[in-house]
Amino acid sequence: MLRCGLRISEVSKLKLRDLYLSERPSRLQLLGKNSKERAVYLSAQVEKAVRSYLEVRPPTPNTPALFLTYQNTRLGVRSIQKRLAKYRDQAGVMLTPHQLRHNFANDLILADVPIASIQKLMGHEWIATTELYISANSAKVKKDFYRGKTRP
Repeated sequence: MLRCGLRISEVSKLKLRDLYLSERPSRLQLLGKNSKERAVYLSAQVEKAVRSYLEVRPPTPNTPALFLTYQNTRLGVRSIQKRLAKYRDQAGVMLTPHQLRHNFANDLILADVPIASIQKLMGHEWIATTELYISANSAKVKKDFYRGKTRP
């Protein structure tokens, strides 16, 4: 969710066939909100984590889901929420699945990725929706302000 900007429901619905690890760059092809198809590119860190997971993922010919429960069934939204809650409690931080998605957008803005590209990566129909994710990014505003101050 953090490095791909995925919604929790999108993570839950991922299937093995959605992975394109042999392509460069590697990617996911998924159906997002309102059944909109989009490509999500995997960073080297995410690709490594997915490959490591696939090495230990049990073979399940009748379950096409990428992420599985201990009973080898699709990992649902509620299960993902519970696992994230457990990890955040262990780390002593307050974190929601949707905050991971916001952080994804903010990281891209700080890297000067164009907002239209962020819109596509996040699967937003309207650019105004993407702007809501990044409008409160004071670090970017500060950077832009000082960049402008150095110009005559």
